[in-house]
Amino acid sequence: MAILGIGVDLVHVPRIAAALARHPARFPARILSATELALWHKLPGSTISAPERIRFLAVRWAAKEAAYKALSPAFRPVWHELTYMHDASGRPMLRYERRIHLYTPEDRVGRGNRSEAGDMKEGPDADKRDGTPRLKALHTSMSHDGEYVIANVLAEVYDV
Repeated sequence: MAILGIGVDLVHVPRIAAALARHPARFPARILSATELALWHKLPGSTISAPERIRFLAVRWAAKEAAYKALSPAFRPVWHELTYMHDASGRPMLRYERRIHLYTPEDRVGRGNRSEAGDMKEGPDADKRDGTPRLKALHTSMSHDGEYVIANVLAEVYDV
């Protein structure tokens, strides 16, 4: 096992509640993966600001921020590429569905290396590029108490 990095993030839950109040539809759509967004829409609660819904977002925010810190600079995940879930035994885990932009010389002309150019490569071989470590696991630990949520993520890569 080789450790790529470790990340931690502490979230003040009222900050997430305020963001949700300002942008009730846009905020969840911006930070959640497609899988998480489907779960979000199925959550119980008479209002969008129900405590369970706010905690749902706060947990995912903290986990994804911690993952970003653990993965960079080797990887630069975006919100939608990371999905927080629980494994069969109930332990927290993160799934990283990395999308890599493949550039052609035509894409670079006059555009630089902007990420919106080129095709996308997805799947288990997406991280097999020259010089890029192969991600093995994102070991995740979460805790929440009162108005705070904390996430700790250890990024493990395959030995080279």
